[in-house]
Amino acid sequence: MKAQETRTEAELLRQVTQLARQLGWIVYHTHRSQFSAAGFPDVHAIHVGQRRIVYAELKRTPKDRLGPDQEVYRAALLAVGAEWHRWDWSTPIEDIVRILRAR
Repeated sequence: MKAQETRTEAELLRQVTQLARQLGWIVYHTHRSQFSAAGFPDVHAIHVGQRRIVYAELKRTPKDRLGPDQEVYRAALLAVGAEWHRWDWSTPIEDIVRILRAR
């Protein structure tokens, strides 16, 4: 079993959230998703100085697919010009940093 497959999505969420906050982002994540709309992205982050909002869907491995409701949100967000990303444990941390520092 590869190392990325032993890590959980919750651990990835903690890492991404911590990194984003260190870079000046306000980060929101729904903790009890059973009371929320299905498919909404895992991370909703706002950076006032950069005037950006980023949505990110987190998955444990590259093989993990988006569910139908997640696909609907992805398509809708991209259709209105929102910034949407999919990250998993194989995504290099440098790529995530580059995205969060983009502007």
